[in-house]
Amino acid sequence: MTDEVWADHHPMELLELETKEEITIEDSLNKDYLGSRVIKSIKQPRTQLNCNECKFITTKPSTFKIHLRVHTGERPFKCSECEYSGSTSHKLKTHMIVHTGDKPFKCKECNYSGSTSSAIKRHQSSMHTGEKFHTCNQCEFSAASSSALQSHMRVHTGEKPYRCDQCDYCTSNSSSLTIHKRIHLGIKPYKCKLCNLSFVSSSRLTAHKRVHTGVKPHQCPKCDYAGKTVSALKAHLKVHKSDYVCKICSFNTPHFYDFKNHMTTHKNGELFKCMHCDFSSDKIKKVKNHALIHYRDKPFKCKLCMYSASKSITLKYHMMVLHAGLKPFKCASCNFNCTKFSVLKTHIKKMHSKQKLKCSDCHMLFTEFDVLREHIRINHNEIIFKTLMEAV
Repeated sequence: MTDEVWADHHPMELLELETKEEITIEDSLNKDYLGSRVIKSIKQPRTQLNCNECKFITTKPSTFKIHLRVHTGERPFKCSECEYSGSTSHKLKTHMIVHTGDKPFKCKECNYSGSTSSAIKRHQSSMHTGEKFHTCNQCEFSAASSSALQSHMRVHTGEKPYRCDQCDYCTSNSSSLTIHKRIHLGIKPYKCKLCNLSFVSSSRLTAHKRVHTGVKPHQCPKCDYAGKTVSALKAHLKVHKSDYVCKICSFNTPHFYDFKNHMTTHKNGELFKCMHCDFSSDKIKKVKNHALIHYRDKPFKCKLCMYSASKSITLKYHMMVLHAGLKPFKCASCNFNCTKFSVLKTHIKKMHSKQKLKCSDCHMLFTEFDVLREHIRINHNEIIFKTLMEAV
């Protein structure tokens, strides 16, 4: 070996030495000895690998193999917890954080933590660096990256380029589409540790946890109201948007004549109305109790469809009527049966108005529908009729 070759290659970097005799440890440490050996081969430049489907180029066969999965759709790395599969082991490892809930990456400036390093980078660039060179020309929004600004601009343009291939759903960002697709796949990776419920997104799990903690972080800027979710706060804010707000109930309108006409409903006693539906009562406490159904979470999920209920008894009624095909409300005077008591009541009025009402279980006779209903609720099928009061 010449001095020139020796200068360019450290002895430990030589790939292979051609020798006909055994090399001892002492020989391997001897520079002069190694320099006298004949080099059999030196590492050659790697062959360039070109993708036939796109312009991708690499010299690493392993990288090239992974890239080809972009075109073939191959995803050999399967998740043991759900139906997710990834093209690389790294992507599967990142996905598994969804199930474990781990957030190992911490921000050095605040208490924020993220599941990936890229999430931390996005957080730091938007919250701590102060470098937001990309400004929206239609509002005061600014972003640290052009992609973030581009995503924001869809708020103004209304563009929704991300479409579901299984339904008509479309959205302005890819993350929302990913969450939506979990509904079709039945994937709910975010599980509550305090109960058995699971959710398609971390935000829904966070909102659900407030059922256990009672925390109401969304404060109204105009009054003392606080809500558990953003949607609850938005519904409440409607009270403050109008110029004319009824002090008796939640009615509000920007038009004086509509407000004037509404006030006539309170002349014959105060009539309190639900701000979300047509329910009304002369007692404000009843309206407040009723309004809870619009904010309450619905943790009881149907296993056969996407229906959810706020009470287990309501879910039982749903399963019985829609999936089992049962019609629990039977006419005592004929063979008519139906799924709702209101339908049965209309039938009896129309077909058997001159007859006394008979209980189908014990054959007692009644002259009033409400008395018959109360009799059945107390003595026979409490579950069905308690559910009935919610369903009618």
